[in-house]
Amino acid sequence: PKSKAMKRLLSCIALLLVAAVANAQVTTSSIRGRVTVNNNSLPGASITALHEPSGTMYGTTANSEGIYTLRGLRVGGPYIITISFLGYKSAVYNNVELLLGNIATYDAELEEFRLLIEEKLASARADYEMLRSATSNENDTEDSSPTFKVMEEGATTLSREEYGSLAQRQAKFIRNLELALVRIKNKTYGICKTTGKLIPRERLLRVPHATECIEAKIARK
Repeated sequence: PKSKAMKRLLSCIALLLVAAVANAQVTTSSIRGRVTVNNNSLPGASITALHEPSGTMYGTTANSEGIYTLRGLRVGGPYIITISFLGYKSAVYNNVELLLGNIATYDAELEEFRLLIEEKLASARADYEMLRSATSNENDTEDSSPTFKVMEEGATTLSREEYGSLAQRQAKFIRNLELALVRIKNKTYGICKTTGKLIPRERLLRVPHATECIEAKIARK
């Protein structure tokens, strides 16, 4: 009986020692998350965590499912976490504080097309204002009439009616770009409204405000 009691006592002491050692070894924190683009995983995305007080930089890359884990980070902060991929707009998290033994989660939806659409939108609005100015010009003399550069046809002096028609088309283009930004915000961008499938990236690069894939457009015809 005494030997059995002694064995139980030793077993309890051993378990307590293991737990104590395990707790003593936890001196760091971790970060994990998933990187996606248009709801698709983004393998190979770069993730860095900069510990600002010391200047220590930690880094890793996302796996085939877009999932990443950064281990062994110093407790505290602040950290700057940057999630990036060539050709995509980076996601940056500032003033991140990490807790002892805790695993913080930072997911990122890298919006490849937001910057592209915003650039096109700024250019389209500038062209629209030029066309509006030409349409409302009260001086009908050819010498003082503004000239709009039509890339397909070269430099051409257009009539007021033609300027008005171009302005209407430009206004529609602007509206389509604005709606594309709304879809990005609502997480529905890049999804074909007819089939529900993802629109190929190549098509979105050519027509960033597209709402249908080519197959759906052909089927409608």
